[in-house]
Amino acid sequence: MNSNKNGLLELLRRVSQAHMQRPKRHEETLSLTLEAEELFCRMDQELIGSRNYAGFAWFWHDRFRPVLGNASSSERVAAHDTLIAAGLALDGDSDAHGVLISLAVTGSRDQHAVTDQAVGDTCP
Repeated sequence: MNSNKNGLLELLRRVSQAHMQRPKRHEETLSLTLEAEELFCRMDQELIGSRNYAGFAWFWHDRFRPVLGNASSSERVAAHDTLIAAGLALDGDSDAHGVLISLAVTGSRDQHAVTDQAVGDTCP
């Protein structure tokens, strides 16, 4: 089981790195089967809070679901890593969270841009 988990972690890492190295596009997606997506989400859930988080699983407060739900995996990783570097709880709901998530995802300090976007698909 452990070698299988290590193999899956390595695969998740390679796919995530390849995905993040692609040029940023508005329609940025990673084509996965439903089964593969569920597997990545389950594996990534265990990686929340670590440097290995790949941007598939939810870590945020519901207030930020609109922007992070529509964000690419690389934008989610940027928000995740920014919150950790700031010493904030990943599932927090403060104005500081809003500003940092906005900076990581949109490049703007306007936290209202974070909460005014439409909700997209993510894995819970």
